[in-house]
Amino acid sequence: MIAIYSRSAVKNNDVIAEQKHKCLSFVNGQEVVFFSDNGVSGLEINKEGLDSLFELAKNGTIKKVITLNSSRFSRNEFEAQEVEIQLNALGVDVEYVETYKEKSQHQ
Repeated sequence: MIAIYSRSAVKNNDVIAEQKHKCLSFVNGQEVVFFSDNGVSGLEINKEGLDSLFELAKNGTIKKVITLNSSRFSRNEFEAQEVEIQLNALGVDVEYVETYKEKSQHQ
């Protein structure tokens, strides 16, 4: 199963929907489950949606996570990298729709 994770610091359903839509273009007919943290800062340590994603990853249900870019996990690059390392250790691949650098160039 593939997980799509989205996060927005400002509670905005349109932003979450846009992130999901972009991520869905990377899914090729596989079963998908969605996780999101809407209105949660990227600097916040506790993210309920991400925690729920990890629970499914720990039991082997999720094989891949697709998210817009690494800043969806955390605005702190080291914390974002740690999330990816932890997911990889659970046998979960992480795929980014865009790099954080690309995102910064579009703003």
